[in-house]
Amino acid sequence: MQLTVEEDGLGGTKTIPMEKVNESLLGAPTVVVNKLRKTFGPQVSVNDLSFSMYENQIFALLGHNGAGKVSTLLQLSQY
Repeated sequence: MQLTVEEDGLGGTKTIPMEKVNESLLGAPTVVVNKLRKTFGPQVSVNDLSFSMYENQIFALLGHNGAGKVSTLLQLSQY
């Protein structure tokens, strides 16, 4: 499965590989996030983040410092 992103920040497009989920094995997702966005003034911290989380699945947010991992978790916890 592939996801095509309209803008890559350089004026072009890019394709991101995505894992295809067999919902007959995992069941329905317990958490679904679509197009999450967080800004601090003009600075975009999280831009159009989408993912699904399933029961008994290990899930991790990986990224460099300032990538928006903590901002994402704070938004999900409604802090």
